[in-house]
Amino acid sequence: MGPPVELWLDDLRAAWGWARDVGQLDLAARLAAALARYAYWRLHGDILAWGSWVAANVPAHPRLPVAYAAAAAAAWADGRLTEARDLARRGVELGDGPTSPAAAAPLEALGDVAMLAGDLAAALEAYRGVAALAAPDDLAGLAVAIANQALTLAYAGDDQAAQAAAEEAVAAALAAANPTAIAMARFAEGEAFADADPARASAALEEALRRARVVGNRFVAGTALTATVALRGRHGPPEEALPLFRDAIDHWLASRNSALLVTTLRNLVVLLARTGRDEAAAALAATLEGAATSRSYGAEAARTTTALAAVRRRLGGAAYDGAWAAGAGRTLEEAADDALRLLDAGG
Repeated sequence: MGPPVELWLDDLRAAWGWARDVGQLDLAARLAAALARYAYWRLHGDILAWGSWVAANVPAHPRLPVAYAAAAAAAWADGRLTEARDLARRGVELGDGPTSPAAAAPLEALGDVAMLAGDLAAALEAYRGVAALAAPDDLAGLAVAIANQALTLAYAGDDQAAQAAAEEAVAAALAAANPTAIAMARFAEGEAFADADPARASAALEEALRRARVVGNRFVAGTALTATVALRGRHGPPEEALPLFRDAIDHWLASRNSALLVTTLRNLVVLLARTGRDEAAAALAATLEGAATSRSYGAEAARTTTALAAVRRRLGGAAYDGAWAAGAGRTLEEAADDALRLLDAGG
């Protein structure tokens, strides 16, 4: 086994910059594609953005579909969902369509964008397509694709199907003995069993977080952490759950991933309401409605609607509207900073 990629990052970035600046399009495309998966899991947005440059400047190359997938991931992480969808679709086209193995990476990106946008039927179709394209010996890739299906089904409220898919993903991941695949499958298991069996879900998310951190997979570590604090906020002592949000908010701020920062803050709205921080809950909800480019849906949306209805009853219409107005003009980053100050002050 060779040295980890991190040891070569400075050299790789220098090679990329040289290839871009002198017009070495073949090298630029190969570097963007080769590091796309690594950058996705490690949350290196600057490296994912190499795919954006390649998509804009390289007219033809065998690795273009993967570069377009990287470009799509960079766009959705920044909240640019329409652009991300267009890039992913173009990547699928360049890979000869959704039934071609060359299109697997952009097809997965198309599923990611659809999930963020709340188009769960399209997300499920894309992820099933990715699973169908997995090579017979690629159990890790299959596990990730099935885990994504489990997440989609869970967010759609089809708990039974989600649980079955999560268990299938875990079995494939364990057979592959791939740490990232196991972490991703356990994360899906945690989401699938979150309300039916909170204890099992908590254990699965704890394992996902541990395994992801061991291999430096910051994407799964962040999503598992966010799911953990949301789960504890719903099913555990609410006051104890509040401080846990600091780590999740810090994680996504440091990663500059606005799409997943939004998910974390939406879960915080519910917990703020549950603990009687009514003005803060209303203000944060207002910020998210104005600044978030993805919409809430499914169980998340239902929980938020219920929480805000209770907040309005407790505050009264005028106070609620005032709190909403106070939050409406903030950016996501300002709302996150305000939330961190609130958490540091003990709520």
